Amino acid sequence: MKRQAVFLILIGLIWMGCSTSAQKGYKIEKDSRGNSFAVGTIGEKDLLQVFPKFNANYESYSPDSAAVSFLHTFAKPVQILIVLGTWCPDSQHEVGRFLKAFDEAKNDSISVKMIAVNRSKDARGGIRKRYGIERVPTFIVYYRKKEMGRIIEHPKTTVEGDLVEILKAIR
Repeated sequence: MKRQAVFLILIGLIWMGCSTSAQKGYKIEKDSRGNSFAVGTIGEKDLLQVFPKFNANYESYSPDSAAVSFLHTFAKPVQILIVLGTWCPDSQHEVGRFLKAFDEAKNDSISVKMIAVNRSKDARGGIRKRYGIERVPTFIVYYRKKEMGRIIEHPKTTVEGDLVEILKAIR
């Protein structure tokens, strides 16, 4: 009886471990210097917890209130794909700031998907070629499956300000 209980507990732990890994769409790799970076689809919570520089930029940023207000009231369903490098200082800076503005906007009609890439700016599925990625971060805004605009590496004003300008073009 005890063996059966131990066996069931072990199976349960293995299953939980597998399902936890399966829920994460990314994996951690190491570069030639031993630095860790993510590759694959990553959520905000993991990005901010596993990579502290993103969180530091998130916490220290005060988004433009007019842009946040616009984002809050924007009613059309758009998707934003963010291709980023967890190893990249520009990604750490701009994506952390974007997430802060996005969280303050609290808009469910805007969905965000983040894909972390390696130093060659690629991930499984040929992300680099598929989306024409040359620099990270790249924010790609879609409306009705059509690309409406991009913010590449550095925004012209702020990431939320540039996003507002892209969204204003959607009629």
